[in-house]
Amino acid sequence: MLENFNPTALLTDYLIPWGSTSPWRCEARRILEKIFSEDERILADPAPLVAPGELADSSVNFLARPWVNSADYSSVKWDTYEKVKLAFDAAGIGIPYPQMDVHVSKEAG
Repeated sequence: MLENFNPTALLTDYLIPWGSTSPWRCEARRILEKIFSEDERILADPAPLVAPGELADSSVNFLARPWVNSADYSSVKWDTYEKVKLAFDAAGIGIPYPQMDVHVSKEAG
């Protein structure tokens, strides 16, 4: 019997600020892995990927790649965003926003 199975990767990046008050490297990964393991719509095979993907200017950008069935893609994406935001807030992990500091100095004169 031939089965048409076409899972889709849910491609999401989560930005973890440098200087966060929590141990962001381990805690952020643990939170993402826990959320993925508790959602029955996220497939165990292939296994979800959670890994640091970029060391940016003011954040560590985590790659989060859980696999889902195509029909579940949107609902898992929206539910996961909410779960991650609430869990990061509870853990004291902020989301960095672009900002620029401007320093103005007066010359003596």
